[in-house]
Amino acid sequence: MITTTSTYAIGISGKRYDFNDVHEIGIAYKTLAGVYMFLIEGINGMWIAVYVGECVDFNERLNVNLTNHHRWQCIKNRGATHIATLHVPGDRQVRLDIETDLREALNPTCNRQ
Repeated sequence: MITTTSTYAIGISGKRYDFNDVHEIGIAYKTLAGVYMFLIEGINGMWIAVYVGECVDFNERLNVNLTNHHRWQCIKNRGATHIATLHVPGDRQVRLDIETDLREALNPTCNRQ
């Protein structure tokens, strides 16, 4: 399993978000709220986000009900192998603001409708 604590992403606002961990898809998570990114590894070894989202419970969204994720087919078809998580406690609007900031900067293919 690949785990790192040095993964970060820059939002359209210019703000840097330091993600807590990167794990292979399929692990159990703690019941924490936050922002997550499904990732593929690029040619240069850098992570590429194919989907950015937010949730109230990482384990429920990214483990227990992963295959029920509304964009799972796209995420799987794009070859995502890992998930980066950023614990964001408290107000949902804070998570939504971070998600929007990252989506607008990263333009992940599976966030497109």
